[in-house]
Amino acid sequence: MAAGIRLKTAGINTCAHIPNAQDAVAETIENNVRSKIIKDHLLNPAYFENMSKLLDEIIKQRKQGAIDYQEYLNRVATMIASCH
Repeated sequence: MAAGIRLKTAGINTCAHIPNAQDAVAETIENNVRSKIIKDHLLNPAYFENMSKLLDEIIKQRKQGAIDYQEYLNRVATMIASCH
């Protein structure tokens, strides 16, 4: 599924000093992953519905502050890796 999606942590870390940069990067990642899920949904609807729910949960936890930014990146990367 996510062969075209890669987390480039080096690029993410370089903008960490910019206010709200982590939120902006997180939203970009979420939009890219969501786009890929929508694109591939017809290939396996049940699987990609599950991926969408997992993404929703990760987003919810990030926005609530239940997980820190590094944990957020780890969870998204794990989710993407499981889609291969």
